Amino acid sequence: MRVVRCDVCRLVAVLERKIYIFDISTMKILETLDTSPNPKALCVLSPHDNGHLAFPSGASPGEIVLYDANNLSVLNAFHAHRTAPVAMAFNPQGTLLATASESGTLIRVFAVPSGKKVAAFRRGSYGAQVYCLAFNESSTILCASSDTGTIHFFSLTGAESSATGSFGHFTPITSTLAVAGSTFGSTVFGSAAASPSPITSTTLGSSPGKPAMHPAGVSSTARTTRTSSSSTVSNFDEVAGVMSAYLPSSFSGIAEGTRDFAYARLRSTGVPNLCAIHGPRDANNPIVQLYVATTDGYFYEYSLNLAVGGKCKLERENVLRDSTSEEIEAIYIS
Repeated sequence: MRVVRCDVCRLVAVLERKIYIFDISTMKILETLDTSPNPKALCVLSPHDNGHLAFPSGASPGEIVLYDANNLSVLNAFHAHRTAPVAMAFNPQGTLLATASESGTLIRVFAVPSGKKVAAFRRGSYGAQVYCLAFNESSTILCASSDTGTIHFFSLTGAESSATGSFGHFTPITSTLAVAGSTFGSTVFGSAAASPSPITSTTLGSSPGKPAMHPAGVSSTARTTRTSSSSTVSNFDEVAGVMSAYLPSSFSGIAEGTRDFAYARLRSTGVPNLCAIHGPRDANNPIVQLYVATTDGYFYEYSLNLAVGGKCKLERENVLRDSTSEEIEAIYIS
């Protein structure tokens, strides 16, 4: 057993080459999906009761399959990245899917089940291993953690802002990736006894530019001081946004992605972790909490004022083990 996901109706067990779907009330196997090699058992199940399941197809790098675990049928297959996905997350409503690939520079968000891209964010200019993606309850904020030790906050609301992110204040890039005329092959998933039903993935086309994405409630009059380095990158972003309209679609991904509006720094780098966001409660209380648990046994709690953005404040740090020399062990039940 590699990974187990569950909701109120289904339990999903993910192996390297198979996915088993159980009825959680009877623990009866409802379906067995034969998949391409998935050594990291990457698979996510919607926290909503709609039963949306997402996993790499393996038919081509970057292709993702959306599956209905309730009705045991394929919803869609679409090309999310040029390289293999390493992290995915559904929003609480199961209507959005965030993805990151091996390159770790771009985070993309797709509508479910259509597979239409609704947002793209740039984590950084250099590659990184993305560990975790997480939405807040209202699906207005997405955070991404990686081996750089920085957790980035991105906004899905489209509100204008001058909040300061981890790279300083930027003029957001509004271009989007377009792979014109690219059609990806069909892939069949299901039990061996099931009748083959070819699946054709969607073809990505050009999409119009989108406005700057920052959370609602962020003050448009917030004053920030630009460093010379951030100003340089800002100028590059402006030029890239204009140039993307004239570049061939295969090159437009270079200029894709809106920068973060806030960030948190962990005490160490290269340590796998999980993160979660809570809040804001309402427009009058624009505070969100970030919770981070690391594999070396630490728990962090940060707070962020959405009206300010910038660096999160570390509120609490706990050691989840009795001593610094204690090793975290796992017991597998056969």
